[in-house]
Order: sequence, then structure tokens, then C-alpha cells
Amino acid sequence: NISLRVFSLRSWAGETTIDFNRPNRTTIEYFSVHCTIGETTLTHLGNAHIEEANINSGIGDLTVDFNGDCACDMHAKIDLDIGETDITVPRSNGVKMDISKFILSTMDISDWFHKRRGDYYSENYSDAGRHLEFDISSGLGELTIHAH
Repeated sequence: NISLRVFSLRSWAGETTIDFNRPNRTTIEYFSVHCTIGETTLTHLGNAHIEEANINSGIGDLTVDFNGDCACDMHAKIDLDIGETDITVPRSNGVKMDISKFILSTMDISDWFHKRRGDYYSENYSDAGRHLEFDISSGLGELTIHAH
């Protein structure tokens, strides 16, 4: 078992894969991943027990999965300059998303979310015990958000 309080990774080029397939024993107060060029895949981030996350990618595909044992509320900034962004969130948590996108980009957002006052909220946002809040900046490319 792992016990991380801070996680920071920087990659200049290549394929980056991080999988928290088992729960972290403590809360990660700050989680940072910055990849300049290449494919980035982050899975089971709910198991990491993250409070604050900054996920940034320059050019390439970015896949981020927040499923797992989400033990705390989380705020995450997700930014991709050029490429496809694919985000999966658990239906067990309330989710709020502030999304900004490049004018030529496309979005495919699960119908589980409803837009209110410029932000997207999950159907269960007001009733959920745990909340995930996202600031998402999608550059040139497609943004897809799934709820599972």
C-alpha cells in the first residue's frame, strides 16, 4: 500500500500512465502532472484521495479517470492545449465543472450534467456527500466527459 501526501510529475515527451489501482492511505494535499508532448493517461484518481490537483498537458491526448474510492472533496484544474481530452467522473459524487474551450473545439458531455449559470452540474450535485469541482480548459481538439 502507498501513502502519499504530495505527488508531482513532469514529463517533456512520451507516453505517461499513472494508475492508482489501490487506495492511497492518506490524503494527497497537492497532485500535479505536467506533460509537454505525448499521450497522458491517469486512472483511478479517486483512489488517490486528492484534495487539489493540477493536470496540464501541451500537445497529445489526455485521458483522466476519477473513479475509485473518493474519500474527500476535490478541486482539479485540467488543461490541454492541443488534442483530445477524455474525462470520466464517478456518478457517486456531486460534480461541478467550469469549462472553457477554444472556439473551434467540440464538446461531448454526458446528459447526466445540466448547465446552470455557465457551469455544468451533475444530477446529484445538491444531494451528494462528496463533491468534485473542475476547472477545465480545452484547447484545440475534442473534449469528452463521461459519468460512470
